[in-house]
Amino acid sequence: MEYTYNFLDYYFIEDEQQITARHYLDQPDEVSVDVTSHEGLQTEFAQKVLVLLGMRCSNITRPGDEGYKTLPSAIASKLTERIHAHVKVTGAL
Repeated sequence: MEYTYNFLDYYFIEDEQQITARHYLDQPDEVSVDVTSHEGLQTEFAQKVLVLLGMRCSNITRPGDEGYKTLPSAIASKLTERIHAHVKVTGAL
């Protein structure tokens, strides 16, 4: 039996928090994240992970009961601010 995988899985772990992300290779601008902590994507660690993923993919989603959902607007806005600050400081792009 032959299997073909078209995705990359990422695992980010700090202290008690784990964030996983899956990036399907046929969807180059999208990545889906899932978190195991109650704080979810609000922690400093999660924000750093989102910046890293946001620098690579323009669309970050989360799995939900009815399929994938976009990030809540407050988190997405904070992510955009942090990416812009990172680009400004590093001179990237």
